[in-house]
Amino acid sequence: MQRAMPPPPDLKPMTPDSDTAAPQPHPPQQDTLFPHKLTPLIKARLAQPEIARQFIDPSPSADPSTGGAATSAALPAFKHDAVADTQYLVHRGIIRKYHNRILLIASSHCAVHCRYCFRQHFDYTSQTFDLADLPLLTDYLAQHPEIDEVILSGGDPLTLKNRQLALLLEALQASTTVRRIRIHSRLLSVLPERLNKGLIALLSQYRPMLLLVMHINHRSELLPEVKTALHTLRGLELRLLNQSVLLRGVNDSASSLRELSEALFALGVMPYYLNLLDEVKGAEHFYVPDTTAQQIYRDLAASTSGYLVPKLVRDAGEDNFKRIIGLG
Repeated sequence: MQRAMPPPPDLKPMTPDSDTAAPQPHPPQQDTLFPHKLTPLIKARLAQPEIARQFIDPSPSADPSTGGAATSAALPAFKHDAVADTQYLVHRGIIRKYHNRILLIASSHCAVHCRYCFRQHFDYTSQTFDLADLPLLTDYLAQHPEIDEVILSGGDPLTLKNRQLALLLEALQASTTVRRIRIHSRLLSVLPERLNKGLIALLSQYRPMLLLVMHINHRSELLPEVKTALHTLRGLELRLLNQSVLLRGVNDSASSLRELSEALFALGVMPYYLNLLDEVKGAEHFYVPDTTAQQIYRDLAASTSGYLVPKLVRDAGEDNFKRIIGLG
C-alpha cells in the first residue's frame, strides 16, 4: 500500500555567508513517515525523471513490493536496518564496523530525502553524536590506536553549522592516530550554496587530512551550480571521490554510468564506489538483481578506461568490510 505523503517542503536557500544550511530533521523513529524533502534546486528539476525518481515516491504500480506492473524477480528480504548500523554502535552516534575506522552520525539532518536512503528508519533522536561527547570520542580513539580514519556521516555532516564542524575537525586533528577524515555528503550536489566562505576556510584549513566523498548518481545532477562548487573544491586541492547507488530507472545502464564517470572525472572527481542497493524497507522499487547489475558492470568495464570504473560493492551488514562484487 502506498504511503500517504505530505507535500514536499522547500528548503530555504542560504545566503552566501550564512553559517548553516537550515536543514530539517529526519524522522526519529522507525514507524514515522519518511517525508518528501527537496531543495529549490532539485524541485526545479523534477521534470527530469532521473532526478525526480530519486526524491519522489512512485505510484503503487511501479513498486515491486506491491506486485504491480513493474514487479521484478523475487525480491530479497528488505529490512529496517539494512546495513546493521545498530549492531555496531559502540556509543551514541559512533559506529565501529571496520578495523581501522569509525563512523560518526555527525548530524541527523539532510537537505533532501533520497527515497532509497538506508537510514530512513534510523533512530536519530537517540543515536546522533553529540559534540558534548567529544572527550569520550578522543578517549576512545586513544584507547584504539588502530583507528586511523574517521568517517563523518549522518544525515549529512555538512548540515552542521561551521562552528560545530570546526569543533569536530579540531578534535579529530588533535588525535595522534587519526590520519584521515572522510566527509560523506550529498549536500553540495543539492544545495551548492552551502559552500560559503566559512566552509571554504574550514576545508582549506584541514585539507591535508580530508577526503570529500560526493554522492551523485546521474549526470543530470551535475547542474551548473554544482559544477561551480566542484571547481571551487578542486581549487582547494581537496581529494574528491564519488559514490553512486545502482538504482532501477535512474542509472541502470552502462551508458548512464559511463557518462557520469566521464563527467565527474572532467570536474576532478574520481569514481569510487558503485553500491548495490541497500535492501532497506521502502526502497524496493529501486532494486536491480545481482545478475543484471553484474552484466551492466561488465558492459561498463568494456566501454571505458579502468580508472573510470568504480568498484561494484555491497554492504552486507554482517561483514566488517565492503563486499566487492566485481565482474562476477
